[in-house]
Amino acid sequence: MSKDDLTALFSTLKENNYKNIIDIGSRSGCVLFAAALMTKAQSIVGIELDQNWAKLSQKINKKFEFQG
Repeated sequence: MSKDDLTALFSTLKENNYKNIIDIGSRSGCVLFAAALMTKAQSIVGIELDQNWAKLSQKINKKFEFQG
């Protein structure tokens, strides 16, 4: 996803004040982590089936101390 794509996505998310965000095929979780920082969503969930991507996302989550 390009910088412009992410900017447009999060502009929309911030304007609409969604309570829940789900990212299917979340890979490293970068969209999830950006959502945690840039939105007021109460629940942010990533779904990733590939074990390597899931492990990487968990390492990042632990390093930056995101909740859940």
